Amino acid sequence: MSGCIDVCVDMDYGGEPCQLYREREVKARKAWRCTECGAAIEPGSKYHQATGLTDGGWWVIRTCEGCADCRQLLACEGVWTEGELWPAATDQAFDELARVGLFECHAQLKTDAGREKLTQQFRRWLEEQVA
Repeated sequence: MSGCIDVCVDMDYGGEPCQLYREREVKARKAWRCTECGAAIEPGSKYHQATGLTDGGWWVIRTCEGCADCRQLLACEGVWTEGELWPAATDQAFDELARVGLFECHAQLKTDAGREKLTQQFRRWLEEQVA
């Protein structure tokens, strides 16, 4: 691996395929929680929403703008599993990012929220390494 372009995290979904699936960016009309980091998604803020039907049951996943941006960059082949971004990143990517730095990743992220979220999660991981 030589940098962010070579870093991807495998969050392979092992369940049944969705019968229906839709992803979109929406503006929150009420408060929600991000399924990746647990942060509040405040009314009026943009977030990523994935909706689907699996095994006869409907589900909705809401992801804050920062985590959605990071997930799009880091998920191998765009495949992701709810709530697995940061555990997978700490296990599979942060060692490499500690070696090469975050500059290349920051350049590829599309939002300030994504850059802030990656920096926040990476610093948290670094602090745990020292402790």
